[in-house]
Amino acid sequence: MSSSTDAQAEMRQARKIFNLVYREAFNPVFTSQVLRPVEWLLNHGENVWLGVFSTFGDLLRPRTRRRWHALLNGAEHRVAERVRRLPCRRHPRSPRWWDATVLGAWLLAHHPHESIILHCRNELMTAVALYLRQRLSSVRVILDYRGLSHAEFLLGQRSLANPHTQARAQKIYELERRVAQEADSVLCVSDRLASYVSNDYGVPRERIHVVPCCVEARRFAQAVREREATRSALGLGSRLTVVYCGSLQHWQRPETCAQVFRMTKMVVPSAHYLVLTTEPGKMADVAGRSGLNTASTTILRADASEVPRYLAAADVGLLLRESCIVNEMSSPVKFGEYLASGLPVIMNTGIGDYSELAAKEGVGVVLPNDKPVETWIDPIVRFLEEYRRSQDELRRRCREVAERQLSWDVHLPRVVDLYQRLPT
Repeated sequence: MSSSTDAQAEMRQARKIFNLVYREAFNPVFTSQVLRPVEWLLNHGENVWLGVFSTFGDLLRPRTRRRWHALLNGAEHRVAERVRRLPCRRHPRSPRWWDATVLGAWLLAHHPHESIILHCRNELMTAVALYLRQRLSSVRVILDYRGLSHAEFLLGQRSLANPHTQARAQKIYELERRVAQEADSVLCVSDRLASYVSNDYGVPRERIHVVPCCVEARRFAQAVREREATRSALGLGSRLTVVYCGSLQHWQRPETCAQVFRMTKMVVPSAHYLVLTTEPGKMADVAGRSGLNTASTTILRADASEVPRYLAAADVGLLLRESCIVNEMSSPVKFGEYLASGLPVIMNTGIGDYSELAAKEGVGVVLPNDKPVETWIDPIVRFLEEYRRSQDELRRRCREVAERQLSWDVHLPRVVDLYQRLPT
């Protein structure tokens, strides 16, 4: 091993990286977007730990403790050893001093003198880290910004006219703006979000780096190799299979996805609808209201570990989103998972950077969100004809785009480079 390589290894061990998550342990993407990157960093020699803040109730309740253990059982042993759960206040917007004290005590007790990087998921966790930075000069803080929380909050409200709703949204906005300005560096999941942070929050563009929601491409490649066996087990035969993977959240447009499948079935009568969800009973109601019969629909409850093999069994993925600022800034994990599984995507305009990416790379059809759903039939027909003519080529192209642009193997080295460039 060369002296320069030895020096780099020593530098990696001298700095401690703490990925920090605030009350998101049971987020559906926790495994793919938190545990997998930590695993990658460990495998590439980084001295990384994971701190997960949870309320006292979540720490003590038997049911949530079982869920937590199930999460860690799906991770590598060396990753599980690097994870710590930390208690936080019940109200997520309480003063930061309590959470910062807990975090500071953990850092000082186990890692007292090293250079410390706090890589914080979203604005609440970053606010805690910035509070702590006032007391520990060795701390550097990265805001890993996953989306506009103030806009997401408004999207979930029934009445936007309520003055309390608007006041709370304004407070969230002000917190997001402050932590973005004060963090040592900001990661954004899309170019559109990066532009928003720069223009609206006044953060210099050179302090902002774009790292989309990525996938572990090799994990999906393994599932692709088992495609025919999974299709046989599901009884799909040679039928064109369209997959919807998601929940019943209105912004995922499950009813519209069912309507698009009905259009697909008009073109390919034997087409089958595969639905992967955590709410199969409610999704069956949606399918029934949309006029889909059980013969052409399979609805499965699938956890994160099962998703790759089911996606690999399908032919086309559905990704439709409402037209709003939240989706315009987003980076849906499902897009990368579809492509890594070899699935071209039926999607609409206005989904982060991905609508333009899909059109540019030819990995799906992008439907106009400003036109009625009924007008989508013609581009869907053209897309299905292309798929019929060049299925193998299209599936290969999807996997290549995932590996080249949406893989952790591509983007995490850039994050490591950021760690190295932060001042000590």
